[in-house]
Amino acid sequence: MLFRPKAAPLVDEWVKILDADPKMWDQSAFNDLFLRGAQTTDRKDRLFKGYNGSLLIGILPVSLFCSGHTFFTQQMPLQMAAKPYVAHATFQFSGTPGKRNRFREHLLWSDPPAYYHHSQGFISVENNIPTSLLNRIDDARTDGSLAATEPHFALVNRQLATLRAEFGLATALSRAAVLPELWCGQDRWWAPHHGITPGSQLHLPYKCPADHVLDLES
Repeated sequence: MLFRPKAAPLVDEWVKILDADPKMWDQSAFNDLFLRGAQTTDRKDRLFKGYNGSLLIGILPVSLFCSGHTFFTQQMPLQMAAKPYVAHATFQFSGTPGKRNRFREHLLWSDPPAYYHHSQGFISVENNIPTSLLNRIDDARTDGSLAATEPHFALVNRQLATLRAEFGLATALSRAAVLPELWCGQDRWWAPHHGITPGSQLHLPYKCPADHVLDLES
């Protein structure tokens, strides 16, 4: 978030609201404030007036200032050949371990050398997914019905069977298992949807973060 000095009254009121109610969600309070009295304009730079028409407000481009969904799930910077300014580990489902793992998946996390050493070594597998399972995603229904989820579950269950065999072998050999790339046929979100998070540009099937399939906190 970038504030100019003229936005000081909004920030002051925001802080007062949060101080008055410790249970208030800071994002919700901020949204209520900047949208208060919001007005569209005829400007070509996509700015609009908010906070009772007293401030010019703009939304930073999500391909450069990425949420967890645009960066890790949609992989929008890669699709647009753009170099992002920041990646925020939101839209994930395994708490702090999930955030850390997402950064690791994209080589954005610096671990000490000891993390890459195991006394008994490592074991990895190739996640060979039948093309037929991926093709079923293209033909899947998108009406939010139970039948529409079946191709996704078939795709994920095949990979879970591979992971189960890898984890079993790693346990028997006392080695550390390396997670393979995982693919999903539907997005993961907190509410009913028709395959992708509403408003997103996700293309199915997609290479999904590990927390879309596994509970990384356990």
